[in-house]
Amino acid sequence: MCEPAIKKPRISDFKSSLGTEAGLVNSWNEWDRLEEIIVGTASLAVIPPKEPAFEMKVKNEGKLSLLGQTGYRTKMSIDKANKQLAHFVELLEGEGVVVRRPDEMDFNTPVQTPDFAVPRMNTSACPRDLLLTLGNEVIEATMSWRSRFFEYRPYRTVLKDYMRRDPCMLWTCAPKPLMTDKLYRSNYPQDYGEENARLVREHTYLTSEEEPVFDAADIMRFGKDIFLPHGVHHQRVRLRVAPPQVRRQGHACAPAALPR
Repeated sequence: MCEPAIKKPRISDFKSSLGTEAGLVNSWNEWDRLEEIIVGTASLAVIPPKEPAFEMKVKNEGKLSLLGQTGYRTKMSIDKANKQLAHFVELLEGEGVVVRRPDEMDFNTPVQTPDFAVPRMNTSACPRDLLLTLGNEVIEATMSWRSRFFEYRPYRTVLKDYMRRDPCMLWTCAPKPLMTDKLYRSNYPQDYGEENARLVREHTYLTSEEEPVFDAADIMRFGKDIFLPHGVHHQRVRLRVAPPQVRRQGHACAPAALPR
């Protein structure tokens, strides 16, 4: 006779029983024991529109056909991605990790600000690009794609829940970029030839120094030491803006020049 499976107790079950969860948000590196995580979803994901930063990415990855496509990603690709994410969630929960998911959001929606307009958005499959945790502080990043301008919205329910439960949590939003045409170098070579290679060696990228943009996923955390790479998603101006913001928490911030 088979014994019934014993469900592993989740760390958050113990924390909830205490009535307060001070210290719930507390992450300093990529290797300590994982207790709770946000895993994205591919539901209602769309193909981002043609815009400077996305165009540069797909040319780099050899996916030029995407530039001519519109609307939602195929049902097959969304189902396949969600199946992989579901398996990942099952694996994490089997190890006692608490998994949170973003709200569903229809990304096949136009975005218009006083400075730009795009016919649709992107996806909520990549929370690591948006949310940076430094100790007890969660920082909403400002990615370089216009189609990702409102990508923070599906995560607000989770973040507000953390804020209510953890009285020590700090929640910071990086300065929202205007993303005017001045942010992108219109004459930047996108053929990945010799001129492009020369500019990369000189640390000159598609994004200009007009205003700071960055992907949270590119930042490397080593306890109180964090490293910010300089590249298309991180410019020198970001390296100047970031240190005062992170030093108030006792972090040391340094640039990292990575090879091509």
